[in-house]
Amino acid sequence: MKIAAIDVGTTKIVAIVGTIVNDQVEVDYLETSESLGVKVGEVINIPQLTDCINRIVKEIENKYSYKMSEVYVGI
Repeated sequence: MKIAAIDVGTTKIVAIVGTIVNDQVEVDYLETSESLGVKVGEVINIPQLTDCINRIVKEIENKYSYKMSEVYVGI
């Protein structure tokens, strides 16, 4: 089973996709991107942040041919 997560920080966004094996996650794909619209952990510009998240999701989907249908997101 695959699992996907996105961590949104003030300076960068990290997207990770992994496979659950024996109650542990083995990383399959990892991408980072610039974060815009967040300042000191607070979302200050929703459209900018949405664009950044969409960009990194599309990058994972295009680069690795993996469709992210469910994603855990942390801000």
